Amino acid sequence: MIKLLKHQLKENLRDALPWVILSFLATIILNFLNKSFDSSFLQIILAFAILAMFLSFALSMVMVIINDYKSFYGQNAAFYDVLPIKSSGVTSSRIINMMVMSLILAILFVVEFFIFMSLSSGEGPIEGLRSLFAIIRDGLYELRIMDIGLMVLIVLSSLFSGISRITASITIGSDRTFKDLGKFGPILVYILISIVLFIIFSFFGYKAIELGFSASITSSESANGLTVEMAQMTDNFRKIMIMGSIANILIGSIQTFFTNYFHKNRLSVL
Repeated sequence: MIKLLKHQLKENLRDALPWVILSFLATIILNFLNKSFDSSFLQIILAFAILAMFLSFALSMVMVIINDYKSFYGQNAAFYDVLPIKSSGVTSSRIINMMVMSLILAILFVVEFFIFMSLSSGEGPIEGLRSLFAIIRDGLYELRIMDIGLMVLIVLSSLFSGISRITASITIGSDRTFKDLGKFGPILVYILISIVLFIIFSFFGYKAIELGFSASITSSESANGLTVEMAQMTDNFRKIMIMGSIANILIGSIQTFFTNYFHKNRLSVL
């Protein structure tokens, strides 16, 4: 599985990073030229370059998803199907690959955004990175270790739930049941899964809000100050994060199970 994961990451980095880096460099160069020449034409080109820079991250993630489809159910499926790797290993590699690529692209986006903003304000790229690190440092200083852990947990669990939904959609949508739909099969399955999850989360979300509203009324009647109320709100927020993380892990695990099941029991990859 490790070799497969390395190969997937290498392929995705090769396909995705050039678009992100080149669009960022083009934006920086055009921003410098626009300050030097103050041209309306350059301003228009710069606007398109900025748009391309932001879109490059979404397009890069789309490339990662397309590569996953091609590798296991598209034109390269015959090669990957004969690899001596268990179905569970393939499923794990696919999910970890997409999660790692999502985190890499997210970090790059934040770094490029701060560098671009610092250059636009007349500062240097070093100042932009310093501002980013200062925000991170201040945030870590203000938060407790438990809160930081909860934030990391909710981010990773949400990412796991979202990525596993994509892999499940690709796998189930490539099954013989949706074979006639071709590439639209995974899209249809993704929409159906999203609708089901939306209905489930809407129901439980409504119940949670209803219970939270009742708790807030009780708190406002018995509390003797804003400090008590804020403390209870913070505690309720932590509980929501924990419950949300548990729900994401549960849903992600179910989606991973069906991904592995359909991948293992499909009749053909062609």
